[in-house]
Formats: sequence, structure tokens, C-alpha cells
Amino acid sequence: MLESTGEKYQPLTTQQAEYLITAMEQSAVKAPMLELTPENWEAEFGKSGIVSTPLGEVKMGENQYSKMHARGRAAEFGMVKPTLTSPSVIIEEASREGSVVNERCTNLLFVKTFTDSTGSKYIHFESVTISKGKKEVAVSSHIVRPQQLLDKLKAGQVVYTATALNASGQTFAEYSPQTESGALSDSKGME
Repeated sequence: MLESTGEKYQPLTTQQAEYLITAMEQSAVKAPMLELTPENWEAEFGKSGIVSTPLGEVKMGENQYSKMHARGRAAEFGMVKPTLTSPSVIIEEASREGSVVNERCTNLLFVKTFTDSTGSKYIHFESVTISKGKKEVAVSSHIVRPQQLLDKLKAGQVVYTATALNASGQTFAEYSPQTESGALSDSKGME
């Protein structure tokens, strides 16, 4: 990952990050509308709360259901699973200093771009994961503003891009993630 690969990491330039966001918007799909209920939560994530992602399995954090309600994000629920299972990009960024929960010094940001119900507005949605108990755990899912996404693309390392985004011939993710920190121990590598 950012520190453990030993590979020289080159961050994206502003132009590259803007290009990637444009590609994400061009491949955006309509945001699924799904009511946040215990039944729908279980239908999406099963009793185990585990979903398969391009980088391996991710478990939904224990409080994610109640957190979405408490933070007024119930209307965003339909975007959570597709963001994890078929993200546009996955960015690795340094985690906040002093995080006692995260077992590594980075977070993974699964990001997918959607359109609103009319197709007139882009919605960038992210699910943040940490390493906990040698498993990848989703701890937050929310809309991210375009400028925030641009900044994250420039500051972090793109570790995965959807195949459709690489069709232009410009590849943004260059390596398979490492598993020595325990993160993504069921890693499938790049697609």
C-alpha cells in the first residue's frame, strides 16, 4: 500500500485527476433508490454483513445501519453496496493520526459515481474502509463533493480503477495491493 509496497508512488496531477473524474461521470449509472430498513439491509449484505469487492471481502461495520439513520443518510442507502462491489475507483489515503481502531496507517476509499433520478446531476459516493481484526471493515458511507474527490485523487494513491475507465489507454492503478498488514487478506488483485 502507500508505505509498504516499496514501489515509487507518483500521485495524480490535477489534470489526471480531472480526467479520471470526467471518465467516472461519463460511466455514471442512475443511483439506486432503496429504503433503509432492516429487511433491505439484510437483503443487501446478508446476515454476515460481508460483500465481495474487486480487492476482496469487506464487512459492514457494526453500527453502519444506525449511523446512516442518525446522520440523515437513509436516502443514500441504495448506493452503498454497488459502491463496494463495483467501484469506479479505489483510493488509498493516509488515515487520521491516532486512530486506535485501524490496524494500518491507511484507509481505502471505494468511490462510485452515480446520477440523480433525472440524470442531470452527478453524485460521487464513497465507502471508507479500515483494517480491523485482519479484515477490511466499512466504517463510513456518504456523498463526497467534487472538490473533495479531486483532492483525494491527488493526495492518495489510486489502487484500482474500473476496466471501463482504463479503456482510454490511460491506466491509473499500477499495482496489486499488498496484504502483509492483514488488509484484504482475500485479495484478488487488479481486474
